[in-house]
Amino acid sequence: MEKKYEHIFFDLDRTLWHFDENSKKVLNDIYEHFYLFQGISSVNEFINKYEEVNETLWTLYRDDKVSKDELRWKRFADTLSYFKMQNDLIAKEIADYLGTDHTEYYFTEKDSLDLVGELSEIYDEPFGDTSALPTMLVSKIAREKVTVALSADGGDELFAGYTRHKKALNYYD
Repeated sequence: MEKKYEHIFFDLDRTLWHFDENSKKVLNDIYEHFYLFQGISSVNEFINKYEEVNETLWTLYRDDKVSKDELRWKRFADTLSYFKMQNDLIAKEIADYLGTDHTEYYFTEKDSLDLVGELSEIYDEPFGDTSALPTMLVSKIAREKVTVALSADGGDELFAGYTRHKKALNYYD
């Protein structure tokens, strides 16, 4: 069964979403939901080992040494195994619980250069942010599976995220 995503959000400068912080919240939820405290003394110990195992497996995945499905559940299986909680069933249940699905694409210099000519068509004003090309590249790939992709470009301006915006409010009646 293929998942159809209606929306995808990405935030290159972490204006809207802080990935590391949210990952820790989800891992804490997993620790509690699957009663991992029965075999792992602290949630921080679980998170630290998970992050180490996850990074190793992502490297193997990028080198085509493990499949996407293996990456999906093995990071939990290997983490649990470290704590002598060898239960692949729990690892797969955790992966299903999270509904994880990953897409990875490596952009080349040529990919970026091919889009430079489109910058003035896409951004209707002078735009010097270094996130322009990465945003365009990710949007192009996301469009293969989703209809709408939102980035954080302009979020600071829209939500008065800069100090100068907050100061300007002091002068507004």
